[in-house]
Amino acid sequence: MLPTETKEQLRDALLACGFSQVGFTDTLPSRHQSYWRAWTNAGYAGEMLWLSTRRELRTGHLGVPELLAGAQTAIVLAVSYNHACNEAGPSDGIIAKYAQGLDYHRVIRSITNRGMKVVEEFIPGSVSRATTDSAPIPERELAVRAGIGWQGRHTNVIVPGFGNYVFLSVILTTALIEPDTPDSKMGNCGGCTKCLQVCPTGALVAPNVLDPRRCISYWTIEAKESIPLEIRPLMGNRIFGCDICIDVCPWNSLASVEQLTAFDWKPSFGALDLGNLFTNLSSDEWFEQTFLGTPVLRTGRAGLRRNVAVAIGNTHDVSLIPVLQVGLNDESGIVREHVEWALEALVTS
Repeated sequence: MLPTETKEQLRDALLACGFSQVGFTDTLPSRHQSYWRAWTNAGYAGEMLWLSTRRELRTGHLGVPELLAGAQTAIVLAVSYNHACNEAGPSDGIIAKYAQGLDYHRVIRSITNRGMKVVEEFIPGSVSRATTDSAPIPERELAVRAGIGWQGRHTNVIVPGFGNYVFLSVILTTALIEPDTPDSKMGNCGGCTKCLQVCPTGALVAPNVLDPRRCISYWTIEAKESIPLEIRPLMGNRIFGCDICIDVCPWNSLASVEQLTAFDWKPSFGALDLGNLFTNLSSDEWFEQTFLGTPVLRTGRAGLRRNVAVAIGNTHDVSLIPVLQVGLNDESGIVREHVEWALEALVTS
């Protein structure tokens, strides 16, 4: 077992790498295996098949060969992404806060790899593995077990001092480090249900239960097919991801602003003129250059233009009809379908 003094020195060294919070926990199986089985069996994973096919690995012991043979400790690392962004008007499209800069996979992976080397320097002979959304492990549960925060009713982890706006990564290590004990006095959601009430699509079907098949983030990022007709009017002007349920959380009022410059945040991504954006998205080259290195590339040009078309349809701004009509010639059938819907929505608004 690592001496307590050395453990705290290790924590400080990891914080110096750029992390906002650092916690230690065990590698024992998930305490919520039955929940995961029920959730995936209910079909909530939608197109995210990896959540179902790797369910047993995700909820099992972390010290297995598929993850890290002999892992005894999970070091949970949080990085704030709370930053200032432009306020959107009715005719502006909103990209989720986490995606308004360079892809967190790249930024956090770099910091986590640096942290892994720190761990191996502190504990010679130990073997580690750094993961940033790159392994089937329950990061949010581990964060709670490590005392970093608690899981809000919207299913995201709330970290005192940083609110909802945090990325999580994990370093698995064969070193045995005493787990942190969650502070029994740590804040919680109390009687607050704002996140449940504010979700426009009803994706939060119960406290701590999210149905991605009704989630705006799912439909604007993960799904490649047509967005259901009943979901489209509820999307408003969200064109990539959705922060509605976490923006409303009172704990954000106590959140400090993230200081890392590596994300290269672009405040304008919080309020993009929908008409200009739709027009420019006729070009693959423009799309790739504008969103180079950001998570937005994940949805593809056609996917983003599909989302923008829906957002325009929700503006009730008939002056955008000529802009939309050009999209009837888009090479993507999915885009053309959503343009037709948006034009009808504008005409009948």
